[in-house]
Amino acid sequence: MEPTYYWDALTPDARQWLTEHTPEGKTIAFATGPSSWLYLRRTGDLPPRLAPIDPGERHWYVLQNRPGAFKDWDQMLAAHGRAKYVVTKLGVPLVWIFPYAEIQRLAPPPRQAIP
Repeated sequence: MEPTYYWDALTPDARQWLTEHTPEGKTIAFATGPSSWLYLRRTGDLPPRLAPIDPGERHWYVLQNRPGAFKDWDQMLAAHGRAKYVVTKLGVPLVWIFPYAEIQRLAPPPRQAIP
């Protein structure tokens, strides 16, 4: 069993934190893109700028603790990333909010072409 499934742990407190800490003109990227983000944006429960549908530099990367759906960088972030905000229950992380720069910090350097 996974700790979370359908973004059930993106609590009102976490959404409020995103709204208060997302600079104007910056966007939020989520690990997956359910259509509920559009609804939450329209109702004001998420900031109005969501990647990739809105232009702007990505400021946050939001990851839920659903290891079965992790991409390579999600695994790196969960293991080694420095989140700015975490939703937990009984000590288990459910949602992490990472500065988008954490992906670049943890990404391996590009491979050089073999001559």
